[in-house]
Amino acid sequence: MKSDYLFVYGLLRKKANHDMGGLLANASEFISEATYQGKLYLIEYYPGIIPSDNPKDLVYGDILKLANAELLNELDKFEGVGSEFPVPNEYRRELQKVILPDGSSKEAWVYLYNWAVKESNLIPSGDFLKYDS
Repeated sequence: MKSDYLFVYGLLRKKANHDMGGLLANASEFISEATYQGKLYLIEYYPGIIPSDNPKDLVYGDILKLANAELLNELDKFEGVGSEFPVPNEYRRELQKVILPDGSSKEAWVYLYNWAVKESNLIPSGDFLKYDS
């Protein structure tokens, strides 16, 4: 594991009240809210991030410190990442820079959306928890 940190922005956020998010909350330490430079899209009932070159494009989420590397294997299965899933995988897990409220940054694992998106599905606020379909 190259980083102990994970940035979550959708169903895995504690306030999203998803079972996997609850499991993650019990197996990690909440560090802070954070932002990632990207665009957030509604895929179905869940979101996906596409990186952006525009610093005004921000996705809001939480940064967590993982208790162990085995947790990433479980998360990969949840996100459909790995050789047992259709290629290309729907998501890819990459180390990315996330920004904390004090302006400092951390390298954290981020699940980036890996398929085409519809611009009409953009979540303009960048915050899945504030999205109201």
